[in-house]
Amino acid sequence: MENLELSLVMSRKPDPSIYALDDWTILGVTGADASDFLHGQFTNDLLALPDNRAQLSAYCMPKGQMIANFLVWRRSENQYRIVLPSGLDEAVLQRLQLFKLRSDVEIESLAESFSLFGVTGPYLEENPEFPVELPRSPLSKMETDPYTAITWPGERVRWLVISPRDAASTLWEDGKAPDSGSDLWRLWDIEDGIAFVRAENREQFVPQHLNLDLVDAISFDKGCYPGQEVVARMKYRGQVKFRTYRLSGNFDEIPVPGDPIHLSEGPDARPCGRIVDARVPPDGGPCQMLASVRAADASQPLRAQRPDGPSLEPLPLPYQLT
Repeated sequence: MENLELSLVMSRKPDPSIYALDDWTILGVTGADASDFLHGQFTNDLLALPDNRAQLSAYCMPKGQMIANFLVWRRSENQYRIVLPSGLDEAVLQRLQLFKLRSDVEIESLAESFSLFGVTGPYLEENPEFPVELPRSPLSKMETDPYTAITWPGERVRWLVISPRDAASTLWEDGKAPDSGSDLWRLWDIEDGIAFVRAENREQFVPQHLNLDLVDAISFDKGCYPGQEVVARMKYRGQVKFRTYRLSGNFDEIPVPGDPIHLSEGPDARPCGRIVDARVPPDGGPCQMLASVRAADASQPLRAQRPDGPSLEPLPLPYQLT
């Protein structure tokens, strides 16, 4: 994705403008071997990561299926942070512990120590004394002790703010903690084509099936990591058979990650993909979703959940599928 300078003027102004991201969590990794160890586990090039940036990356099983994908950054020398959807932290932590062996690395959950918030441009207009300095380009990182701010990936201007729990109340002025904004945050990820594995669909997708190669979450120049052979083969043999598409449809209940996508009812009806995530806009309207679909079938009439389920319509992504 292009690293363009961001403006605080947004084309669409959401409300409210600060959110508790209570379905995200955070891990910490420290130790003299932390850089080399994580570099050998994740899909992206951690050793090339500048101190003032975060990166998208993923953690795979040996056959390429993703345990999780996430944001990762260097907090200080030999100290890293990983922010990922809740429900996956234990699986990632246990898998990392399994491969730690004699490395000088400590891995722990920081969920009890830190709170995660989403902030959008209008909040800065309403709160000019906001105590956190915010970066201006996607995945840039700034530290305003004790806070960390990262520009969230995608076209919409928004930031992830990580705060120690005992310092969180200074982020808002009226004394009232912000409501959960997780559903809206996930909707914006869908609009931006940023797909994240959830607990419901863990180990169902190879990174390219979620377009991670198109959002700079995979390095094809680094050394080995779990699943690297499968990921590299897809690139160099041109065998990416599934891609993630943005779709919409009308549902009585919001589909859950992992629900199947079918070709429309008829003699050729068959499963051809899975829902990655789905959310309904707060002002109503059709449900929006990201779905990993067999590329050869993506232009055909599609239905969700079953062959005679709700019909789906394509929506544009902000980047080109290749």
